[in-house]
Amino acid sequence: MPLTIIVGSGRCGSTMLSYMLHMNPQVLSLSEVWNLFPNRDINILSSSITGDEFWRVIAEPSVAADGILTAGIPLEEYFYPYERARFDPATGVPSICRVLAAISDDPDTLYDKLAGEVPSWPRRMVAGHCRVLFGELAAMLGRPVIVERTGATLHMIRVLRKRFPDARFIFLHRNGPDCALSMSRHPLFRISAMRMLADALSKRSLPEMLSEDMLSEEVRAVNPEDLRRISFPPFDAERFTKFPIPLAFFAWMWASAMRDGESAIREVRRDEWMPLRYEQLLKDTRSELARVADFIGIPAERQWLDEACNLVDPRRAGSAAARLDPGELAVLDDICAEGTLTFDLLESEQAVSA
Repeated sequence: MPLTIIVGSGRCGSTMLSYMLHMNPQVLSLSEVWNLFPNRDINILSSSITGDEFWRVIAEPSVAADGILTAGIPLEEYFYPYERARFDPATGVPSICRVLAAISDDPDTLYDKLAGEVPSWPRRMVAGHCRVLFGELAAMLGRPVIVERTGATLHMIRVLRKRFPDARFIFLHRNGPDCALSMSRHPLFRISAMRMLADALSKRSLPEMLSEDMLSEEVRAVNPEDLRRISFPPFDAERFTKFPIPLAFFAWMWASAMRDGESAIREVRRDEWMPLRYEQLLKDTRSELARVADFIGIPAERQWLDEACNLVDPRRAGSAAARLDPGELAVLDDICAEGTLTFDLLESEQAVSA
């Protein structure tokens, strides 16, 4: 079965695109599969394990996600219907259930079916188990074209390409300052930023493009170990959501992801990946989705396009310019400039080779 993997910096619109693709009855649109593995270490894809071991890995609850939800902090991409389903974040939701909730209104039934099959699978590479899992879900739901998206995956391209050599990629790009602003409000990105910032403060060495004057007095004075504690459950919702991580730090995270993605995507044959701009997807949804459909091998039927267009809110573009003061925006633009230019160049090169 054909596999397409959407990669991006995170907060770049991949959840919206995944949901649009889910509206097409031919597409199995999977979300957050690579987050099933501990600490997002997808090097595990090269490990050889039994079906029972694989099931235990993907069914293990996410301490961070459950802790966030138990603290009452919203986590919008996790579609599991907590109010009516079997599992509760307070006691642990099997991580695979959150993947299943993005493709089914009854994730618990799918979970039970997989629980009765996967543990008996023979020993194979984890990437092979993933392939079989994708095929099982595609067959169960009658959706033969498989698309996967996990947030913030640009640094994973090389491993994914090695373990899924026939996969194709959609490189989804969104304006850097807009991504940084969105990251600053998202719990999982706040966790990553706090832990990286704690490491930087403990070493007294900030990442390139950042300076101490970008940090508030509270950040400069915080004990790195205290900051680390804020980033682990049980979460104090108020401290966790209000700690003043500078927007510049999130812009640096975006720029770093873009550097990783640019170098890795250049190793992929040009006919095996396509660039896609979030802003253009909002502006010209039909044409851009038709382009995506052609790339993944499905017809761009009118009914699907009509339904998908209803998800679009064009006002989501340009959020940083609309909400930040000019000085703060200029700092973010400066940090993101190289990544912005990088994607412009990649896109123009792809257009020439088309």
